[in-house]
Amino acid sequence: MRPKPDPRPANALPKGRPTAAGVRRGCRTIVRVCAGLLRGERALVLSDPATRSLGEALASAAAEVAREAEHLVIPSPSAHGTEPPASAARRMIEADAVFCLTKMSLAHSRACREALGRGARWLSLPDYSAETLSGRALRADFRRLSKAADRLAEALSEGKRLEISTEAGTKFSCSIRDRKANAAPGWCAGPGSLASPPDAEVNIAPIEDSGEGVVVVDGSIPHPRLGLRKKPLALTVRRGRVVKVTGPDSKILEALFAEVGDPRSRIVGEVGFGLNPLARLRGSMLEDEGTAGTAHFGIGANATLGGANAVPFHLDHIVRRPSVRIDGRPVVVARGSPP
Repeated sequence: MRPKPDPRPANALPKGRPTAAGVRRGCRTIVRVCAGLLRGERALVLSDPATRSLGEALASAAAEVAREAEHLVIPSPSAHGTEPPASAARRMIEADAVFCLTKMSLAHSRACREALGRGARWLSLPDYSAETLSGRALRADFRRLSKAADRLAEALSEGKRLEISTEAGTKFSCSIRDRKANAAPGWCAGPGSLASPPDAEVNIAPIEDSGEGVVVVDGSIPHPRLGLRKKPLALTVRRGRVVKVTGPDSKILEALFAEVGDPRSRIVGEVGFGLNPLARLRGSMLEDEGTAGTAHFGIGANATLGGANAVPFHLDHIVRRPSVRIDGRPVVVARGSPP
């Protein structure tokens, strides 16, 4: 039987250190609820040296269901969106479900796009920890969030112009004309779908040269050298690209762009909105992105999301309490007030 979402209120869910039982429950939720893994299917779990033990736990949960559950440890990716070894990429296209637990995300890689094209269900699980697996954010009713996700995705897909502002100073607009939004409520609805629980979100790839304005990042930048924002960092965007970074840690972000060595790494490739009411900003990529009451700006790759930028880099920047307009009309994207 598939485990059901915890019916208790958020303030009654477990707190403190993760337990072995909590980790097992989280793994089973990912395997059975989020991936919908079925008997007779083949599962591939990818981890790196930093996440090997989590990979073993997830592979064990997959083996309870799958005909075959393989755990493959690969070298740690250097950044989000880089390509895995060719041997791993070949295994991906043979699997019914891929669970990618590497510290850095492979969701914006060519290998991921090819696996999705072959019908694999892809669980993108970067920056995971035992705390994530046993935490309350993973106990959300992801399937119940699908209706809200579908409504917002439809509104974005039908829109032409997107505007986002915040009290912290964000004032950004972009064209979304003829772009299809992605409803990603935290579970895979069928072959060729991608989910990133506990992240539940809707996202869209803006027209790459259309973004204009300022993004004041007062939530988090989920990267080991950045994280939760004690003080905001501002990105100035012109013709779709980040042309200026100001505030604390601006030199770190500029260094990350320089390491890629490709000007396309500065393109605003994604705008997304969190939907998970049990998630909280804590410096963890998937929980931060999915927190209800936030928006995120993905700088870099967006080809996996329906855009045209295939640069091997993607970094999200989360802002709190966005006000959103589509074609000038206010839109309530999610109920939530992130701490």
